[in-house]
Amino acid sequence: MRHFRLEYILLYLHRISVFTQNLGQTLLMGALLQTTLAQQPMLLISHTVAAVLFSAGHFCNISWLGKHAMKIYLGVLACSTVMLIGSESVDGAAVFQLSPMQLQLCYLALVFPVVYGLFLYGMKGLETRGMAYGALAYFPFALILLVIPTMSGMLTYSFAAWAMLAVTIRKNWFSVPGHHRIRNIFVPVIFLAFALTGAFLSVKGTRLQVFLNPWQDSVDTGRVYCLLRDAVAQAALWGEGRADLSVIPTLSENYVLVYGIQRFGLGAFAVLMLLILGIGMFCIVRGMQQRTMLGTLLVLAVALTFVLQAFAYAYANLGYGLWDTLSFPFLSRGNTALLLDSLLLGCMLSVLRTGVWLRDAEPQKYGIKLLQIEKR
Repeated sequence: MRHFRLEYILLYLHRISVFTQNLGQTLLMGALLQTTLAQQPMLLISHTVAAVLFSAGHFCNISWLGKHAMKIYLGVLACSTVMLIGSESVDGAAVFQLSPMQLQLCYLALVFPVVYGLFLYGMKGLETRGMAYGALAYFPFALILLVIPTMSGMLTYSFAAWAMLAVTIRKNWFSVPGHHRIRNIFVPVIFLAFALTGAFLSVKGTRLQVFLNPWQDSVDTGRVYCLLRDAVAQAALWGEGRADLSVIPTLSENYVLVYGIQRFGLGAFAVLMLLILGIGMFCIVRGMQQRTMLGTLLVLAVALTFVLQAFAYAYANLGYGLWDTLSFPFLSRGNTALLLDSLLLGCMLSVLRTGVWLRDAEPQKYGIKLLQIEKR
């Protein structure tokens, strides 16, 4: 019996190591792609730092996050609020100046799902009160994303929060009495309703018309839509296409997949997106199999964020981006997104690597009168 369990653990670690190698290769491919597009070898420094953060997350002590879940939530909320107040608007989005760097606050949407998952983890055994706190804790981050504004980040965060709250209710993490459990499973729907309402209200009439009929706007957004759709139409199934990409602005930052479509074909693009979807499904399935709620929530938060930001970016690259995009993990240019994605994916792999030995810790008591969350 002991020999069988040892074999199982070794096989499990082997699968995780292969998965880690694949992600490392993806990071290297992104570095080479960005160097080719932007012709700036200095971009390799960002990918080097990202590799360090990925390694740090991969070998970090995940249980520490669970022990300080509420402190992390309140700390991130406070820092985000301060940065938002001290930010300035650049091209319609909030940017926090931290000389010599600029922090685009839209990328906070990559962090918020994990932090919200930690908040839910701290609500263990609080019954209906814990579930109510969990529902209310969604809104501060959602409002920050609305003010920034980043609609794709808002939708990504909302969908991930919806999934995590639904899982915690389904697994009775809050110890809600049985006759309330089925009714309460519909509580997370409030998140999606709020997010979709805010997202659609943000779309002005003119912007929607340009999205539907881009040729009406030959100067600004409509022109970019037309250029992207023409580039995709002139792509081959496999191999190089015939489009002129030099006319597309900010190619290395916002439309790196268009370059890939023209260079390798629509078939390669389809394979890439199926690979992203496959990785996401693998992580979600493994996350649901975790022995701890901490592991489940962390894996769900990172995996859903990873997949949703990739597909939102891909959809915009095809010329149908109704809202702003964040980034494509590892491939698109954007230092903040690259570093955050690397750190979060490293933490997720740490959960998958050590999930066999993790145990849920007892929730700590907090002396915050505004948030009396300890079970009495």
